[in-house]
Amino acid sequence: MSAALLPFGAGKVCYVQAKGRGLVAKQEDGMEITKRRLADIVPYAANAKKHDKRQINNVAESIKQYGFVQPIVIDRDGVIVIGHCRAMAAKKLGMEEVPCVCVDDLTPEQVNALRLVDNKSNESDWDFDLLADELPGLDLSAFDFDWGLPEDTTDEVTEDEAPEVDEESEPITKLGDIWQLGRHRLMCGDSTSVECVQKLMGGGTSRPFAYRPAVWC
Repeated sequence: MSAALLPFGAGKVCYVQAKGRGLVAKQEDGMEITKRRLADIVPYAANAKKHDKRQINNVAESIKQYGFVQPIVIDRDGVIVIGHCRAMAAKKLGMEEVPCVCVDDLTPEQVNALRLVDNKSNESDWDFDLLADELPGLDLSAFDFDWGLPEDTTDEVTEDEAPEVDEESEPITKLGDIWQLGRHRLMCGDSTSVECVQKLMGGGTSRPFAYRPAVWC
């Protein structure tokens, strides 16, 4: 039995020969990890969790590098409860047997609930600060992961050069001019001047001075 099975679960593991089931890893807490033929394991027909090619390749690479550390969970009929992607990855690697845990003590309703609860409860956010500290020391070049780390926004800002001012020619816009821009009016004036505000608003001062004026230049 591969030592790759040892990290799964709690308690010590011993191996026994079970009649008709091959070599069995039996933990002190009662959980049994058995080797099952991959061809005898049946995917759940209504499995709602999708697994794309990239995920399957990543799981296959994980098994190849670190071993099969998480057994596939099946029901009493050999239908997969947890581990569809691991089964597909094992098939990709050409494995004939995979470690399994059978939850034959659960009712069909409990099995269906466990299948969904396990997938949903594994969804969580990353602490990107800790992740950014961890990744540089690891060689994960064989995997195709998008860690979703925020892009670095500390790049140096390049300031635009201000255009030269023509101080000789007559300016097109002069103090007090108002430009009509669709529904908006643009004035070259002083926003703190009552006279300018009245001119911009056509003689009215209905807008309080505390309110930001339309547009000034």
